[in-house]
Amino acid sequence: MDTSASPTITKNIVNATKVVPFFGNSTYSTYYDFWREYLELNATQEPNVAIPGAGSDHASFLFFAGVPVIDFGFNPNTKKHPSLKHIGYPMYHTAYETFDLVNRLIDPDGKIMGTAAKIAIYLTRNFADSLVLNIDLRGYEKVNLETGQLKIHDIPELRILKVMLDFKDDPVVDKLKELGVDLDSLFMSMDVFANSTKNWSAMLDDFVASNEPDPLKAKYINDQMVKLDKNFLLTNGIPEQTMFR
Repeated sequence: MDTSASPTITKNIVNATKVVPFFGNSTYSTYYDFWREYLELNATQEPNVAIPGAGSDHASFLFFAGVPVIDFGFNPNTKKHPSLKHIGYPMYHTAYETFDLVNRLIDPDGKIMGTAAKIAIYLTRNFADSLVLNIDLRGYEKVNLETGQLKIHDIPELRILKVMLDFKDDPVVDKLKELGVDLDSLFMSMDVFANSTKNWSAMLDDFVASNEPDPLKAKYINDQMVKLDKNFLLTNGIPEQTMFR
């Protein structure tokens, strides 16, 4: 399974796999169980959810509307078919990518599509049925702590996000200072952001724990959380890469 999501909702996709049954044999009770074993994770590790890029259908929502997104799909089993590791599958985006191909070769019993549908339904219902949206602003803080899991140099957005991560200890900082670049304001803003999300999350935890059925207050909270990502958008895009905002 290949997944990406905005940092504030990465846990939602993982949680969905914990309740969706595995489509294969009965060795695994949920897709999450299979996923962890396939990735060879230890007892304390969770499947990695990547930062979304700009090359898919969700880009308009993420880079123009500025709302959190989730993207997921199923890739070939590269342990069985290592030659497909970097290409997905050969017919992708060709005239041969038809329903007949899927029906006869890729997913004859529709089990993979069924699993994808169940995950999507769980996510939709979870968001729709919650008085307060299951959004965790501390997701950005977790990204700070898990920089080592991100392929910073593979995706342009991640190189930009490096500023928001554990940048203070990066050797690049010393080089920038040598060039006369003042980073004090940047670091101050990063600390303010981290403290603000911590305080907001504490307030949110208290509201949820109170079981207070106040739809107006819940709407205020939901609007604030959904609009967080808008603050990171650059109207004109990143210089020379305007598709990334």
